[in-house]
Amino acid sequence: MPWYGILLLIIASLLLLFLALSFGLAFYFAHLLTHPHFYDRDFCRKTDIDKGLIPEEVLSWKKENCPVTMEDGYVLHGDFYPGSKDRLLIFAHGYTWTREGSLKYARLFHRLGYSLYLYDERGHGDNVRTKVTLGYRESKDLHEVVRFFRKRLGEKAVIGLHGESMGGATVLLEMEHAEDDLSFVIADSPFASMRELMHYQIHLYHVPGYVADLSNLILKVNDRFSYRDVEPKESLKKSTVPLLLIQGDHDTFIPPGQTKELYEARKEKTTLKYFKGADHTQSYLSDPEGYEETETEFLRSIHLLGKEE
Repeated sequence: MPWYGILLLIIASLLLLFLALSFGLAFYFAHLLTHPHFYDRDFCRKTDIDKGLIPEEVLSWKKENCPVTMEDGYVLHGDFYPGSKDRLLIFAHGYTWTREGSLKYARLFHRLGYSLYLYDERGHGDNVRTKVTLGYRESKDLHEVVRFFRKRLGEKAVIGLHGESMGGATVLLEMEHAEDDLSFVIADSPFASMRELMHYQIHLYHVPGYVADLSNLILKVNDRFSYRDVEPKESLKKSTVPLLLIQGDHDTFIPPGQTKELYEARKEKTTLKYFKGADHTQSYLSDPEGYEETETEFLRSIHLLGKEE
């Protein structure tokens, strides 16, 4: 074989190796996204108890087991804490966590007399294990949960949403459904764009950004959704619902700039609060009094403070 033939064979081999490695990494990240390590409810509850975020009184609140069945037959397990018959707050937890992670945020609203609904998102907690879609399928589930309680509480009931991290993105995606007539939304540490988040996360592994785009292709083929389907900043533009955005200014998982991007996308009826020195979803832990004060002022500004209004 002439020398140029050998050279072409080497180049072709290196190219195939490069493609195999690139797609291998892309498949790995796509699989890691949709099949994370899940934590159980006991672990999540104990973690926040050990941090002093959940006092004993919270564990003794009156509650009802309240599963909600989705249109595809999938069952979301959750707890309903009865309070006011015309004011409800629904909580969406973060990636890999469970509904116990929302208990700390529920304390203020329990004092204000709101009814509360804390549920495990698809694939998490007590639910049957299934793929995670970082808000795509989860927001569709939340839409059905809102519809369930709208029928239960009536058209005039106040319904608000509180989400953390992936749950934060989920509640923002739900905002595009004007027919749900939401009264307010609170999003803690959400991301603005799944594409931007994936590029950022892959960069942390010192992997080239094009691998994130290849992962998107794999998600399209294997899981029937893409980054374009998870764009919270586009969903909130379609809504006039009052919105409170919260994030730590030292967030190492979702860049604080993404929350600013959300705020810039729709400044009207939107409040942005950064907590100094707080990492991802650690704003409440860093300053619980300041966190609840921020929420209280937000609720007061929209005349939905409840008992203390």
